[in-house]
Amino acid sequence: MVGGRGGGASWLRDPVALIPQRWTTDVGVSAMFWTIIGWIVFGLIAGFIARAVVPGKDDIGLLMTIVIGVAGSVVGGFLFGLLTVGFRGFQPAGWIGSIIGAVIVLVVYNKVTGRKRLNR
Repeated sequence: MVGGRGGGASWLRDPVALIPQRWTTDVGVSAMFWTIIGWIVFGLIAGFIARAVVPGKDDIGLLMTIVIGVAGSVVGGFLFGLLTVGFRGFQPAGWIGSIIGAVIVLVVYNKVTGRKRLNR
């Protein structure tokens, strides 16, 4: 839409239009894009809540918070599956399971990397 009305921000209305045509199929490109965006937002929120729950200062950035939240969702789904219906694979959990899993992942991350020390 160069030179036409509406400016050059058409990608804001349809971000999937940025994907090259040869990469797309008839089914699910838009759904896949929004699923990935949903996982990122979901992981950010779960990771942020886990960082708020675990005491002490975390020196990790936004990207690591998202990774911890998404990994926590998978860990929470795994643990929930073991406690309820038996092993069902690595599936994501709901909000509560994701936050519990993110807390577990964050505590393990802090122990493995030694990044957080509590002064006693």
